[in-house]
Amino acid sequence: MNLELKSKDILELFLGDKEIKKASKDFSEIEYRKVRMPRLTHSDISGVASTFGIDDEECLHCNRLDRMRVLTQKIIELDMETAFLN
Repeated sequence: MNLELKSKDILELFLGDKEIKKASKDFSEIEYRKVRMPRLTHSDISGVASTFGIDDEECLHCNRLDRMRVLTQKIIELDMETAFLN
């Protein structure tokens, strides 16, 4: 599971940079709509880090993808994946 959480596609999904197709609720028709997570800014990423008690200072000058990669790695190291995904 850990390797999948750090993949570029998943990180882009967390950052709100990637759309996914979602099936209709009743599945009566093959109808999909595109959805995405809210776009995370650098400030938002720092907020997520502080929520989990993670110091993200080492990557303050990184791009958003690298910051999310570092944050996700730290969440994995702290065994907090479930809380993060919730």
